[in-house]
Amino acid sequence: MVEQTFDWGACAPDGWRGTIRPVDPPDPVWVNLAYVFRPSRVGSGYTALRVLAFGLDNGEIIPAEVYEWIQVRSGEWWGRIRGVARSTNGMVSFALDGQAVPSVALRQRDPADDRPPRW
Repeated sequence: MVEQTFDWGACAPDGWRGTIRPVDPPDPVWVNLAYVFRPSRVGSGYTALRVLAFGLDNGEIIPAEVYEWIQVRSGEWWGRIRGVARSTNGMVSFALDGQAVPSVALRQRDPADDRPPRW
């Protein structure tokens, strides 16, 4: 989980004190997409080969950056990220700019180390 450090006197743009907190400069993180896009099996259990190849790899751990924290109704903190996810075959990229991610899906990242952590 990522440690959040905030300016507690900051006020969110909507006037609610501290429920939206910008991070400047953005923090480098790892994002576990399995926590963001949870796999679920519904229907017949058959997945077409084109989907297996070109669908978003929701089991991937990707490098990204958190540029804002948002507190949700349950009290949890979610990070808004900028990152790029890929298809399973790596031929298609998906920009995740502004994607909200629960903090459990985030780990701090050393920019000098390109190896994803174990979850």
